[in-house]
Amino acid sequence: MMRKWIGIKIFSFEMKVLCQCLVTLSTARLDTR
Repeated sequence: MMRKWIGIKIFSFEMKVLCQCLVTLSTARLDTR
């Protein structure tokens, strides 16, 4: 049970990082135009 909870926590953290990377990439792309 504990291992499953840790895995979910790590997964949510990775998703947050991915979302931030996508946002920064999209904003940078708009700035270059």
